[in-house]
Amino acid sequence: MNRLITIVALMCAVAFQVNAQNSVEQALKEAEAKAKFADQNLTNGKAQLEAANAIIGDSLGEKRDFDRALTYANRALKIAQEHPAPQDTLLALTCQALGMIYMGKQDMEKSMDFFERALDAFEVELGRFDPVTNGNKLAYGTIMAFMQPSSGFPKIVEAMTDNARAPQGQRIQNMGEAEIALEMALEMFMAEMSKHFRHALPTVVVDGKRYIIMQTSSWNMERPLVGWVAQDLMSSDEKDNETTKDDTILYGEDGTFKVLTDEDDGQLKLLFNFGYYKKNRNLLQFNDGEARLLFPNDEAYNQLIAKFREFKAASK
Repeated sequence: MNRLITIVALMCAVAFQVNAQNSVEQALKEAEAKAKFADQNLTNGKAQLEAANAIIGDSLGEKRDFDRALTYANRALKIAQEHPAPQDTLLALTCQALGMIYMGKQDMEKSMDFFERALDAFEVELGRFDPVTNGNKLAYGTIMAFMQPSSGFPKIVEAMTDNARAPQGQRIQNMGEAEIALEMALEMFMAEMSKHFRHALPTVVVDGKRYIIMQTSSWNMERPLVGWVAQDLMSSDEKDNETTKDDTILYGEDGTFKVLTDEDDGQLKLLFNFGYYKKNRNLLQFNDGEARLLFPNDEAYNQLIAKFREFKAASK
């Protein structure tokens, strides 16, 4: 019986392979026909875009030709840029296609650039609250999140926020079912930020002297900085907030440690303000003596953490 099942399975596999081969050959014929039509109609942007998409179609598998598709997509882009038309999504769709082409060519920087340009074009061509704009922003924001979470995650948030604000007749009605994409992108974004801030240390000014914050009541420098401000929100259990609080430990520029207990809490003021004025269009305005972040290199960070551990051990 098992042998019969195996033979039937093999027959099905062979049939599938034949059908797949037929499907690839048919897709190749269709792609060639669209490419030929595009070559004969060089001012037809839609024809150029359709040829590009056909040449990189999923059904072609290993037969996809990203370099060749680039020729047709660039033609479509040139036409879309030279002849912009309201309500015409040629520019947006062409940028999408170029994003997919460059992703296939493993050029993620250009891929991200064109996906962002596509989403911007949808907003211009159709409007911020159009369901096509937000549907594409959700779909391509999710793709972007896997390449660069800090760019993809905000697009997903925008899609969901703008969809909720859109007039009732323009909303995607089941957007809530896509919240798993939002959660996954959030985690990837947090991981990216944790990596970025893994050696970042906040600094403050106390009594006119700048100190590095080495430890707070529920955070210390051996953990990434992400989450240290909203510590209660990041807690996984209400009991976490009931544990004994650690003292705040500061490290001064003169190489000495300063411990702030609950009674000294008033000494530590985490102030940070900035302003932006268009007369100084390339500069933000900051106040001296307020909080900043320090990003020591690996060697400096390791030296600081060794001193912190030594101080903690001596304080027990």
